[in-house]
Amino acid sequence: MAATTADSGRAPDSAQPVGPWGGTPHPRRRSYSPRPNGSAEIPGELRSPAVDQDSIAAKRVLKTGNQQVFAKREPNGDTIVGLFNTGGKAEEVSVPASTVGLPENESGYSLHDLWTGETKKTSSTISAVVPSHGVVLYCVRGL
Repeated sequence: MAATTADSGRAPDSAQPVGPWGGTPHPRRRSYSPRPNGSAEIPGELRSPAVDQDSIAAKRVLKTGNQQVFAKREPNGDTIVGLFNTGGKAEEVSVPASTVGLPENESGYSLHDLWTGETKKTSSTISAVVPSHGVVLYCVRGL
């Protein structure tokens, strides 16, 4: 793994930041879906840096076909969950909350989308329709 520049968090020969995904570039920089109007705008560009990008790597908790799910526990107790779709068409990616390390919670969970800023509630499953070659990044908390 390439050394990083202490001030920038970037590998010296790379224009992409090192993220919380085990030394790989942050997924926000790797994939996006063109907006319906044809622009390549990345929604929520300034929201995802709220994820603690320390040296604790996320763990892959699911790999099935074109779907992968990574999870990481934040120091404040939140769980960051990345739902990845490596396939050529949009797919629903889902995983039980227990699979990402969350304890059972009768009240359910809050899923805060770190890119759109939208929040939804779920009882026990973390899921989203993920665009082709895309990722949805949630901050998950018990209610």
